Order: sequence, then structure tokens, then C-alpha cells
Amino acid sequence: MKKTIYIFLFFYSFISNGQVKRFIYEYEFISDSTQSKNISKEIMFLDIIGDKSEFYSYQKFQIDSTIVADTKKGLFSMPPNKDFVDYRVKKNITANDINLIVKIGSYLYDVSDKRKQDWKISDETDKVLGYFVQKAELNFAGRKWTAWFSKDIPLHDGPYKFYGLPGLILKIQDSTKSHSFIIKGVLSLNENEITYPQGNNKIIKINETDYKKLYTEYRNDPVKNLRGRMPDQTDENGNFISGEQALKRSEAAFKKRINDDNNVIELDLLKK
Repeated sequence: MKKTIYIFLFFYSFISNGQVKRFIYEYEFISDSTQSKNISKEIMFLDIIGDKSEFYSYQKFQIDSTIVADTKKGLFSMPPNKDFVDYRVKKNITANDINLIVKIGSYLYDVSDKRKQDWKISDETDKVLGYFVQKAELNFAGRKWTAWFSKDIPLHDGPYKFYGLPGLILKIQDSTKSHSFIIKGVLSLNENEITYPQGNNKIIKINETDYKKLYTEYRNDPVKNLRGRMPDQTDENGNFISGEQALKRSEAAFKKRINDDNNVIELDLLKK
């Protein structure tokens, strides 16, 4: 009884005061299906206020914050040369609006995703982070997912694009165990503490069909926009490199990176 009263007061305060709840997840994923022991980990934030939420990488948040701050000071800075989750997901649960903010090449896109999430809820229960959770399954974007949600947290949201269950999703994993999200903590914040840094990049709004087309084109030819524009240059040893040679080197590097990223979270993006 005491736990029920506490949960009610906790979330009543959250909703009535317009306070932000930050749910912290650990994301584990295997980028290359041929290297199943090479597991990447990243901390992700799900910030919820009212019926809206934003899901993003803590590492990318720090990087973008630094770049925006430097730009305001008149300084130029580049992101570090390392892999990190570089997308954001924005949701409006009431309106059933799901938007992926993602970069392809040098352009930033806002992709509207209208696909229905048809959950199958089971009677099976468990515990995650001390909360009672219930099992649900979903086929989405080329993968079969198993989620564990808690009615003790009456929010119809979850990590990535997942939503629509009668409680927050605390854990979710695909059937190949290539991608999984599990909650690690909860924070209460003021709204001004969670403002995502906005750069000067124009965001182009597109639908899911156009996104898949652009995504496929980029994977097939990642240096398309650089052809005929790469200048002659010198390497780190002072050796001359023609623009065409530099383009071929860049193309080889991009294609290797793309080929190693063959186990993306939405597998249907790779289907012809």
C-alpha cells in the first residue's frame, strides 16, 4: 500500500508541476554481425515532460554542447574521430508522432515515422531495477523485440521509438540479442536543465519512404557529393595527392565503415 501511494505521489508531482523525468538507459549493440563478441555500450537519456519526450545519447549531447558553445565564442571545433550514437528520437505520445533526427552525409533530417507498433502483451512478469514488469512482444523494423514494461510507472513511452504500452518500458531486446536497452536510473530535473543544444544546421523534414531511399543511396555511394570537389592536397608526410586519389581514399574509408555497420537497429533499411 505504501509503495502504491509513493508511486502515485511521485508521478502526480511530476505531471502537475511540469517537472522533467530523465530515465537513464544503457544501450548495448553489435554493429557488425560477423563480430558478435564486439559489443558497444552507450548511455542514453529519455527525457519526458507531459506527453512529449526526447531520446538521445549522453555522449552526443556533450559533443553537441561543446560545438555549440565554441561556435558562440567564434571558435571552430570538430566532433571526435570515434563512433557514437548520433541520432535523436522525439515523440509526442498523444499525437502519435515519432520523429527521428538523423544525419546522412552532411545533411540533417527530421524523419516522420507513422508505422504502427502492434504489441502482444503476455501474462509473464519479472523485476527490473526493483519494479515489477510485464512482458510484451513486437515485430518492428525488421526485428522481433521483447520488452518489459512497468505499470508502476504510468508513462506510455520507452527507449528509441518504442511506445504504446500501459507503462514505461524498462528493458527491451531484439531476438538476436544484437540490440538491447535496460534502465539504470531515474532523475528529476527542471525543464531548463534538459534543453538540447541547437546548432545552425538546417533540418530537412522527410517521410520514412524518402529516408530509406536517401539512406540506401548514401550506403551505396557515400562520397557522391564530393565527386569533382576534392582538391589536390598533401599528406602528413608532405607527399602530393591529387583530388581523385584523395577521393578514392575517402571512399575506401567510408565504405569500410559502412560495411562494418551491417547490423543496424532497423534491419529493414538494408533490404532492397
